[in-house]
Amino acid sequence: MYGSYNCDCGLVHTFSVKCLLTKGAYRQAAAFLSDFAPFLSRVAIFYDDEKMLNTFITSVKKEYRTTTVYASVSKKKIELMRLPEDTKIIVAVGSERAIDSAKYKAHLLDLPLVVSSFPYYSALSSQCVLNDDGALVSCCVNKPRGYIFDTAYPINRENRAELFGQISARLISAFEYYAAGIFDGGKYCPFIAGGLSDIAAKTIISLKDASKDLPFINEILLTASLKQAIIVSSGDVCTGGEIQCGLTYAMLNQELSQPSAQFVFAAVLNKLYLSHVFRRKSFTPPPDNNLRLQQISELIGISEYKALNKICPQLSAKAAAILEYKINEYRIDITQKLRASLNLFKLAFRTFKRLRDDDGYALSAYKSADVSLCIALAPDVIKGQGMLTALKRLGELDCYIV
Repeated sequence: MYGSYNCDCGLVHTFSVKCLLTKGAYRQAAAFLSDFAPFLSRVAIFYDDEKMLNTFITSVKKEYRTTTVYASVSKKKIELMRLPEDTKIIVAVGSERAIDSAKYKAHLLDLPLVVSSFPYYSALSSQCVLNDDGALVSCCVNKPRGYIFDTAYPINRENRAELFGQISARLISAFEYYAAGIFDGGKYCPFIAGGLSDIAAKTIISLKDASKDLPFINEILLTASLKQAIIVSSGDVCTGGEIQCGLTYAMLNQELSQPSAQFVFAAVLNKLYLSHVFRRKSFTPPPDNNLRLQQISELIGISEYKALNKICPQLSAKAAAILEYKINEYRIDITQKLRASLNLFKLAFRTFKRLRDDDGYALSAYKSADVSLCIALAPDVIKGQGMLTALKRLGELDCYIV
């Protein structure tokens, strides 16, 4: 898919990322880059994976001059970073860290960006998350112009589990997108929501009995991940609860990768949302922002003065009443969507564990206290829309601050 399409939702979806996902793609990398910068140009490569970096450099070193930059998540460092003046294109190689730092620098210099990594959910979107003096900020930047990944690149079991986890987590992304349209008045497109959830459901069902070594798993996971990334790049998809919690957990505990964290939180939030929709209260006290201020300051290591800017303002009585009304008005629809996802997450969790080398033993690293704290503070640590943010505004997440 490439170009602009008029959708039944009234929006125009633009698919403007050229993709090369095939066996032997790296042998075609130099020719692919020539669509964005002529041969013998200088390419700045942002990386955090040396093996993937060496593979990519080998594929383009005859046709392009290269400068390598180890990725940083610091917004200030990226702004002060100097690249050679003759740099014509930027390439991101590695994880989300490399992609986000490359996105921001390419945006500042107005240079084309090509991503060469596993197809992470937000890899091709116009959003990047950076660290700004200890606080996480989401920046809107130019979207990548190209994506390239060789399906022959060795994918280990840990990579498979991460890809499967992030694909499955999109069940909650689709729900959060739906909820944001209700609570925040955002534009909602059934094509985007349905695409994310349908791809996730089909992947979960197709791999429910898969063993770790079946050869077709890589193709299924890479294709599904890329489809979801392309869908996100075409529309303004909200930052939902599973992403907010995953980023917050990454700040609190770096032992597991963000895609794995997003999957775990997506499954947890699915149950949590159902619980909160069922047991509505006649009166909900406003959130205790003073307690939040202290906890956020300790969590991300910044002063309470800086943390003050991250606290979501308290809702007025009228705004809280309207939000409460909307939750009750759409209760049946919300419940139906969450119940359908709940059954899929049960299947997905078993596959997710069995795709890992340790059969899921490392998931014990998720301590209940840390999970609860992340759920409580995530809407303040990283701004988002959807159900988790709505519950925070109503003060219903304070009970998870431990």
